[in-house]
Amino acid sequence: MRQQKYSFTIKKLYKLIVILILFIIVFLVVSLLVLGMPIVQSRLALHLTQKINHSIQSEIKVEGVSIEYDGAVNLSSFFLADHHSDTLFYAKNFKTDLYSLGQWVDGNLFFSTTEFEDVYLKIIKYEGEENNSLSLFTQKLLSHSAPKDDSPSVVRLDHLNITEGRFLMMDNNNQKKSLQLDQVRLQAQDLFIVNDGLEVSLQKMSFVSTAYGAVNLSETELYYHPCTLDISNFKLSSGKSLVEGNFNLLLSDNDPLEFQENTSIQLDLKTELSREELKYFADLSEDFQPLKMNVSAKGTLKDFEFYKLEVNQNVLQFNAKLHLKEAFSEAPIQANFDFQDLNFRTSELKKIFPSKFLDRIPEPVFSYPELRGRGALSLRDKTIKTSFQLQMGNASMNHSSQFRIGFEEKIPKLTQFEGVSIIENLDLSPWNKKWGAISSVLNLSAHRVSKNDLNVNLDLKLNEIEFNNKTFKNITIKGDLKPKGLQGSFSIKDQYISAAAGMAFSWEDPQHKYQFDLNLDQLNLHLFNAELGGGKAVYSGDLNLFLVGNTFDDLQGNLLFKNIRFENQLKRDSFNDFILETNLIDQKRSIKTINSDIMDIKIEGEFQLTKLKDLFSNAFAEAFPFVQKKKIEKSQDLVYDISVETNHLTAVFPKLYFDKKALFRGILSTKDNVSKMTLNIPKIVFNGINTENIELQLDNQNPLFNTYMSLGKIQNDSFTLLDFNTLGVKRADTLNFRTEFSSTNQKTDLFELNYSLIVDENRSLILLKPSHIEYENNHWILNPKSDKNHLISFDPIQQSISLNHILVEQGEERIELRGSYQSLQNYQLSLNMDKVLLQNLALSTEKFNLKGAMNLSLDIQRSPTLNGLQFNGSVDDFILNDLDMGSLRFFTSGNTQLNSYGVNLIVSNQAHETLSINGNILGFDQSPRLDLNFNFDDFDLSFLNPVVGESVNHIRGEVSGNVNLWGPLDTPKHIGQLILHKGGLGIPEINTDYRIADGTEISLTDQSFKFNTTDFHDTLYNTKAVVEGVMRHTNFLNWAFDFSIVSDRILMLNMPEKEDEIFFGEGFLGGKVHLYGPSNNLTIDVVGSSEKGTSIKIPWADDYGLADTSFIEFINKNKKNKTQASGTEDSNKFSGLRMNFELDVNENAEIKVVIDKESGSFLSGRGAGNILMEIDTNGKFNMFGDFITYEGIYNFKNLGVIDKKFNLKPGGTIVWEGDPLGAQMDLEAVYNVPGGANPALLLDNPNFNRKIPTEVLIRLQGNLLKPDDPIFEIDFPNTSAVFTSEINYRLSDPQISQLQAISLLSQGIFINEVSVSVQGITNNLYEKASDLFSNLLGDDQGKLQVGVNYLQGDKSRLLDVNSEDRLGLTLSTQITDKILLNGKIGVPVGGIEETLIVGDIQIDFILNEEGSLKAKVFNKENEFRYIGDELGYTQGVGLSYQVDFETFRELLTKIVKGQSDKAFQKQLPVSDPTNTVINFINKK
Repeated sequence: MRQQKYSFTIKKLYKLIVILILFIIVFLVVSLLVLGMPIVQSRLALHLTQKINHSIQSEIKVEGVSIEYDGAVNLSSFFLADHHSDTLFYAKNFKTDLYSLGQWVDGNLFFSTTEFEDVYLKIIKYEGEENNSLSLFTQKLLSHSAPKDDSPSVVRLDHLNITEGRFLMMDNNNQKKSLQLDQVRLQAQDLFIVNDGLEVSLQKMSFVSTAYGAVNLSETELYYHPCTLDISNFKLSSGKSLVEGNFNLLLSDNDPLEFQENTSIQLDLKTELSREELKYFADLSEDFQPLKMNVSAKGTLKDFEFYKLEVNQNVLQFNAKLHLKEAFSEAPIQANFDFQDLNFRTSELKKIFPSKFLDRIPEPVFSYPELRGRGALSLRDKTIKTSFQLQMGNASMNHSSQFRIGFEEKIPKLTQFEGVSIIENLDLSPWNKKWGAISSVLNLSAHRVSKNDLNVNLDLKLNEIEFNNKTFKNITIKGDLKPKGLQGSFSIKDQYISAAAGMAFSWEDPQHKYQFDLNLDQLNLHLFNAELGGGKAVYSGDLNLFLVGNTFDDLQGNLLFKNIRFENQLKRDSFNDFILETNLIDQKRSIKTINSDIMDIKIEGEFQLTKLKDLFSNAFAEAFPFVQKKKIEKSQDLVYDISVETNHLTAVFPKLYFDKKALFRGILSTKDNVSKMTLNIPKIVFNGINTENIELQLDNQNPLFNTYMSLGKIQNDSFTLLDFNTLGVKRADTLNFRTEFSSTNQKTDLFELNYSLIVDENRSLILLKPSHIEYENNHWILNPKSDKNHLISFDPIQQSISLNHILVEQGEERIELRGSYQSLQNYQLSLNMDKVLLQNLALSTEKFNLKGAMNLSLDIQRSPTLNGLQFNGSVDDFILNDLDMGSLRFFTSGNTQLNSYGVNLIVSNQAHETLSINGNILGFDQSPRLDLNFNFDDFDLSFLNPVVGESVNHIRGEVSGNVNLWGPLDTPKHIGQLILHKGGLGIPEINTDYRIADGTEISLTDQSFKFNTTDFHDTLYNTKAVVEGVMRHTNFLNWAFDFSIVSDRILMLNMPEKEDEIFFGEGFLGGKVHLYGPSNNLTIDVVGSSEKGTSIKIPWADDYGLADTSFIEFINKNKKNKTQASGTEDSNKFSGLRMNFELDVNENAEIKVVIDKESGSFLSGRGAGNILMEIDTNGKFNMFGDFITYEGIYNFKNLGVIDKKFNLKPGGTIVWEGDPLGAQMDLEAVYNVPGGANPALLLDNPNFNRKIPTEVLIRLQGNLLKPDDPIFEIDFPNTSAVFTSEINYRLSDPQISQLQAISLLSQGIFINEVSVSVQGITNNLYEKASDLFSNLLGDDQGKLQVGVNYLQGDKSRLLDVNSEDRLGLTLSTQITDKILLNGKIGVPVGGIEETLIVGDIQIDFILNEEGSLKAKVFNKENEFRYIGDELGYTQGVGLSYQVDFETFRELLTKIVKGQSDKAFQKQLPVSDPTNTVINFINKK
């Protein structure tokens, strides 16, 4: 029973629980359904807001309340009004939980979870109110939510989340103070507001601001108490910028709402700021790199220190410390700022400075290198002290200064200043290229003497300053500026300028006074221009200026010039002391010079000095409508007369020459509207341009013209303009011109140009009217149809030029031009030519002479829409440098925007394309680049002759091959291969011409033409050489050569005889030749030896009369010409041909010196020696070396009767030591009297009637062309010593010896008195006839020499001598290399022995290779024959050995060892067998 009851009770309880649960579920479901009904939500929201508003005494509105199954509550359209019923806070959705909502309803601000969506927070500070709407609401909220007991007011939010918020802060008292944040998002937790304290853990916060961009704040712990503010580990980011760190503020406990002296602050910041965020504050360059800073600071408001301040940016880096004391108190502030490790890249300033400030920074600043340094600044006891040391490249600056600050009515004022700056090697060239480095010391000080006035003292010492590549030293500038005046001084003591000046300006008196005194010891103007004064232009003198006046228009006074002197390279000038004076009396001003011999100035009238410039400007505006007239309110009138003595200008400017004085006169009057000017200059010569009879007139009252310009002549080396006249007449806004001039004295070239200048509001127009041009017999007409379309317009606003239409015609020739220009990106040009002769366009230059008929079409366009170029044309009968090239055609097209153009050019001659070019040109208007292919096919090179200069001529040849020309237009390069046929060139200075072997290959690389090894021959003798080398050029200008030539025998000289030539003849060389240098300055180095055929002749050309017909004093014409030219040409500048010969002259060369051209005396021979010659086309001719004669003749002619040939003795010398005409000779020559001479007359012995061998020896010494007086000697070879001694005794008297030598030369006999015998004359005639027959029978150079002679016998009545004449035959032959035969035979004529054959014969045998050992066999007539005796003969044999030695030891050594001078023996000619036989003469 009991069990049943208990079971019933459990079942009943279970049933009850189930019913209860079902009830709760139903209740909840019904509640949720009911709460989801709009009417229920509205009523619930109304009830809730009423409850909350009553609880916290606020105005809150909610449109609806929804409760979710998990207990979350959502308040939709949550609205909170401020105290003016405007929106303070609005959220589309406000989510929390039931518990938190219940707490709020009860007045407790405890929220476990709070979410706001689409928030709008609007904070307004209304006009006239101290606090904003949020501050007032917070105070009200806390006051109504505070507990009734003394427990603190608490607001707690465990989790806070705001999405898509918007924040607006406004100040109606200042409209500029507004802030708006959009897209606000916030995540925070553990938010506590306890009374006046705040603590929150901020996880994420972000917003977007138009002023700051997107900003993010994360991981920040914020703790606020009325005495403490602590922000820890905050990270503030925006874009690429980041600020992170810690901030701690500890306030006083006594007054937590006020910052006091003991307020403690600690700050640690690390920042990186990028351009994207900083651009909201400054317009920075796109190249700005992030700015990184580390800042650490601590202290109180009374004593605060930034102990770490690091700035790091690619342009600026430094480390600094800043210590502040009493910064926020009434006590004087104290500060110390130290910086070090400063690194500032001035060249990259543009990367960090805002663009609006860049214009304020001078451009030269960016040119300096990095600035490094350190420094300090301190403020203590109202004194600021600065010091810093800076380094910039080689420049340095040390500065220290001190400022003393005082206060007047709490306004700071400078009371005292002292500063010193020391600068070393600061480069000023970025400011002006003429300036260089400066080193200086500047002392500047100032002190206050009254409330508004300072005294300033300046002391500047310029130790060095560079200007115009010169260094100036010892410059001092001092100044003392006071309230009532200024005193200063200036001095410089330098090798270029030496001067001292003083100045004193006083404003103390009613009339201000200005005084300036300058003592100029030396001013060398050529520092500014090296050409001034011809290299020296020195002024000296004194200047004294004294002026009185309060304004510039009131000034009166004078400028005194004293002791003015000028010195240039040629002369010294001194000038009168003179005064430039200005006076103002009754509003009439005068400006004049007194006692000046430099210029005369006289200006008088009623005018103001400040308006003087405008007066002259308006005078031009009266004649020229394009000059803007300036407004002058007060009437101005003046008359001026200025003349300048021009002689001194020429002394200063050597290239400028004036003839007589220049005059400038006129009248200017604004009252009568008169503007008259006249300028007259008789003659000006400047830089080779001669201008004569210059006259310029301006007259606005002249009815015929307003402007007139006349030039009698304008002339230079290239052109001449005569009778140049231009008239201008102003009609309203139009100025009509007519210009006439001619270019020849015959006035066949005439130019008559008519045009108008029209000015309207927007542009200036030049209307080209019908004009005529007569040029080189061609009549060109400009604007032949007299239309109004020939306009050139200029728009000054748009800076544009337009050529509407320009047409020039002559017969069938036509040139037409149109175009416009606005900028390099917008222009258009059209040019057409029809049948225009190139020779009529003056296109030819000195190196390129062009002829032919050209048709041309050129169209260029560049604009945003059209960018094209078409350049096509042809030239028929194209002639280049007188070479018929055939026809020329070219086609070019391209894009002006892309700067790419295709080029095609064809030169064809009779349907044969000799040249074709195709390729591209890129970047034409900037830095053009080429890529052109050249195809040559038998292209004639003759046109190059005028191009390469005068040192090379007769360039010829036909070239074939392919070449690519590429690279920049100003420095092109080429590559390719060419083959030359029919090539050749000439060298005019040595009169040679050479042909180059066909098939010669030429390789082109970079800027050179390389000639591969090839043969060439001279065209006269066909001698041969091998050549290789290269021709280089600089951009097809300044051609240069480098050729090496090797030959066994090549013609290197072929100079014809001319009046002024120093030498002439032919020269053949075996050796090496190096030809190199630029075409206008070629050098030829020759190293080798003379070869067969070389014959050099040194003539004597000047005729100085017959005072001395034997030996004439010569003048070196080259030196004479150089002396005459030395005044106008710089001898150091050379242009032409240089030749350097280092020659080994041997027996192949014949040297001939014409000693007396009038008489015919000459010296000719062969020999050996080393000679160095230096020759150029400017007249230089130097010779150095020794020449030793081996053989030759001296053809001595004198007195019209002597014509004898002397044989030169071996071993004679000719020595050159520079001057080729100053060669020193030491020669001996022997004349063999034909048949000998009979000494009977000399011995007074009638019993001796036989001729004996007789020689006349002449010794030539001294100058080659002006030898010393010759010394004659008489010798008797192969004659007994006794007999020779007796004859020499008779000839011991020099006068007798000279007399007998002249007799032997002129008559062939001895004499006993000064007379000319018939026998002597007959002998001369016989000798001439013998020479003639000998020349016909044999060659002097052959191995067999045969001669015929006729000798007259001796006949003397005084001595009773009468010997027969003799007809003889001479014979000389080389039988073998070892055997020589010499002899003569004769037959007496007219005597008793006509059938007898008489004569001498000798045979020489060479016994060794050197030729020093010889044997001989001879037969000769006896020496003596007495009257009546028959002819006798002597026979014999002999052995000789020849050796050269200087010491006896050397002789023994050579004999023992068998050594000999082989070289000398080999070069010696075969000697005559004996003096008893006939010596043959080399007539050549």
